[in-house]
Amino acid sequence: GAAPSGSRDAICGYRSFASFTRPALNNILPIHHDAGADAAERVAATTEKGTSQHLPTLDLALPGLPSLSPASDLDAPETELSTLPNGLRVVSQETYGQVTTVGVLVHTGSRFEALPMNRGNTHVLESMAFKSTTNRTHADVVRELEDLGVFPNTVSAREEIMYQIDVMRDRVPKAFEIFADVVRNPLFDEAEVEEAKQIIGFLLEDMAETPQTLVNEELMCTAFGRDTPMGQSLLCDTNRLKEVTGAGLKSFTDAHYCAENLVVSFAGLAHDEAVALAAEYFGDMPSKSSIPGVSELRAGALAPPQYTGGVHLQSVPNLPFTHVGLAFDAGGWHDDDLVPVCVLHSLLGGGDSFSAGGPGKGMYSRLYRQVLNRQYWVESVLGVSLIHSDCGITGIVGSSEASYSPNMLAMMCYQMKDLARNAVDPVELSRARNRLKSSVLMSLESRMLLAEDLARQVLTYGFREETEKLMAKIDSVSEDDLIRVANRAINSKPTIVVYGDTSAIPANVAELVEATLHSP
Repeated sequence: GAAPSGSRDAICGYRSFASFTRPALNNILPIHHDAGADAAERVAATTEKGTSQHLPTLDLALPGLPSLSPASDLDAPETELSTLPNGLRVVSQETYGQVTTVGVLVHTGSRFEALPMNRGNTHVLESMAFKSTTNRTHADVVRELEDLGVFPNTVSAREEIMYQIDVMRDRVPKAFEIFADVVRNPLFDEAEVEEAKQIIGFLLEDMAETPQTLVNEELMCTAFGRDTPMGQSLLCDTNRLKEVTGAGLKSFTDAHYCAENLVVSFAGLAHDEAVALAAEYFGDMPSKSSIPGVSELRAGALAPPQYTGGVHLQSVPNLPFTHVGLAFDAGGWHDDDLVPVCVLHSLLGGGDSFSAGGPGKGMYSRLYRQVLNRQYWVESVLGVSLIHSDCGITGIVGSSEASYSPNMLAMMCYQMKDLARNAVDPVELSRARNRLKSSVLMSLESRMLLAEDLARQVLTYGFREETEKLMAKIDSVSEDDLIRVANRAINSKPTIVVYGDTSAIPANVAELVEATLHSP
């Protein structure tokens, strides 16, 4: 039978909206004196007899509440760029949110570690971020950032080091003062350096067990020569790690941390506020390094690298799988074929046996459909593109049991050769373009990635390209473009990396790969 009157109220612990009378409704939704009689009459009309009429309809503005401006009344977010008198660049984009991401991108990295005493410094600097400064202890930095609700992050690379913080908009000024102190005045306390070195040592041990990162690193080192600026490893090996000191890190940052090498980015702040903060805390920073010889060292590091290709076999016993990489010359961020190379990478896609794929995960990509779904012995296979300012490589990496590693290399060769000789299906090309566009656009929904993109584009190009223009470039990539970049790739000398049990790899692997790539 029907529940007793009021039983639902008793069970829920509160009265439902349907049980409110008109006087009760008016008590919680008072008619503002500025709303006018018309608004009062409309509310009264919606609260007449009948349960369905007890509440106002959703198409009526609730009286007494402030009016909200529609998003269409706001200016569309635009990238704004300014340069301070000392040469420091400030780039920002408003997001109209309550959280702001701030970044400082420093144009230095392992590419600039030409001196033996500097090798591995970039890797250690990543772990030394947000430690003690000349003005604050490490405990002070941590406490103040936590009090402000700041999320810090640091990433190092071959050509840049990116420092970032994420903080509520109204706390940006105080957080930025601490942030600037961390970037400009690191103390490099020797005890903290030793702690960072221990952490890096543990991470290197973990990488040896899950070596996908190491394979990509070795591909770059082999492709350009590990004794060249671009081919130097970003990772600080265990022997060099023992020699890193706080004094050496300070010397390195003193040499490269100057205004002309920095870009400060803001995602979620008005540009005039961003420029004012950057001027206050970075405006007195020297434009250039005062250390003798630094200009010549940087010029040497930035000389155009020469792609050489080659073979690197690293025998590591007792790994469950052997990891294989095959890559080719692809040009850099300024190359005319940059966008087609990125579409080619998207088309290759891939995955591993652990993941069944899904939207955006590449289950309809070529490597997933033609390799992972058909070859039971393939543990993982992925397209890879490692692009830098003036050079880059593209290819395929994968893993399998050691006995199948020659099959893995052969499969990679056939995939690249097929792309160079046969036009892709229009549907497959459309999927690749859409996958790339969605990846770019979804990434830019993240403030932290937006702030990073702002800084990297300004550092690389001197401006930020409009997203609409980039989408148009992706849409314009044709079947002929992919054939051209694939032919360019396989006509360069291959770069081959094998990590794990290498016993099944023949001694003349480079000749076999080239013969397979160019066979009828």
